[in-house]
Amino acid sequence: DDGMGGNGGGAAGTFQTPSLHLCNRLTASSYISSSSSSRRHHHRRLLWLSVFFWATMLKVLPEQWSDWYENNVDTSSDVPSIVGGVMAFASTLAISTFVQGKFLGVSTGSIRPIPSVLGVASVAAASLASHYASLQVAKHQNRVAAYDSTTTTTMQQQDDAFATGPRRGVGTTTATTTNFWSWHTVRICALGVLTFKVFGGRFWAIAPSSYTHLGSFARASLPATSNYATPTERFLIEDLGRKWGCHTCGGSRRRMMLSLFAPSKKSSVVRFHGDHMPPKAVAEQMNRLWWRRLMRRTVKYRFYPQCIHCSKQQGTLLGQATTSNRAAAAARRWNTINLAGVGGGRKAYFHGLRPRIHHLTGGVLGAVAVVGAQDVSSLDDYDRLSQERYQVMQDVVTEWVIRSRRWIGGGDARSG
Repeated sequence: DDGMGGNGGGAAGTFQTPSLHLCNRLTASSYISSSSSSRRHHHRRLLWLSVFFWATMLKVLPEQWSDWYENNVDTSSDVPSIVGGVMAFASTLAISTFVQGKFLGVSTGSIRPIPSVLGVASVAAASLASHYASLQVAKHQNRVAAYDSTTTTTMQQQDDAFATGPRRGVGTTTATTTNFWSWHTVRICALGVLTFKVFGGRFWAIAPSSYTHLGSFARASLPATSNYATPTERFLIEDLGRKWGCHTCGGSRRRMMLSLFAPSKKSSVVRFHGDHMPPKAVAEQMNRLWWRRLMRRTVKYRFYPQCIHCSKQQGTLLGQATTSNRAAAAARRWNTINLAGVGGGRKAYFHGLRPRIHHLTGGVLGAVAVVGAQDVSSLDDYDRLSQERYQVMQDVVTEWVIRSRRWIGGGDARSG
């Protein structure tokens, strides 16, 4: 059985004794049942999370929230703006992952460079969303600080009367207009893309994880052959799984514990399998290509840690596709299924709700927009100050590039 769910899966053999086999099956069935019920609510959670967050940003929530906000949140703090930037960045990437999988049929196994191009566009859009969200939170704090809940007038009426609500000072409003298609927009996107890479983000990994290709969480791996994993390799794979999680869904060992009485780290119960990449059935189909046979080039394997649920799902998808291909070959039909693509597209794993370190990019963009604005005296001044800060950053980078080019040119001249 090459995989847990059917023929042709990518998981290396790991069951040795009947008792160990039964224990793993019980672990898998319990985890799969709980995971299936929770995954059915992922899209609903994403919808409500996005609606609630963007409703807050667009100021369509009931004004009664302002009383709670004023009494429980320090309106002079920049932390809410930074948190708003992180939430905007994470929710925008989650929406991008959902759209790529459900509407565009794109996954990590799609033709290059489609996932990477869509990833760059997603990070740029998330950067703009984070910048906008941070400014909106700061402006909302101004409105809350200026709102007098003891009067009978609404917040909008007081906004119209006072024009602006100071958060740290009082002043007049100087209206500014921001053109969306401007150099300021380009600067925000550039900083977001750069920060995303600094935090270890990968553009192609924003796409949903294909079950028959490298997943979005693929990091460390082991060299492999077409044979099953050895006991030493299984131990190393288990260690990689505990450290990096499943390469398809990102699930860690803690997530797969059944209870407080789950086996300890030294237990022989397998929680991560050595997933052949590409899966053995996919590699065998690729090796049958005429140009590979002509050049005698065979596919090379790597072992990646994969959790029980994803291993079973991969085996099921490949098993069904392999059975269909065998039936087509018996009937002498040429319309065989490309096994490399059966785990991608709309069947790929949606991971948009899993927190990741590169979501902090939104916090960096939010901090650049609002932190240290002690002398801001009007709502529109936030936009002006943000543009000035990004302009200063651009000038610094431009000056650094010019000096570097002069230094390189001078070095070439001296060496000549």
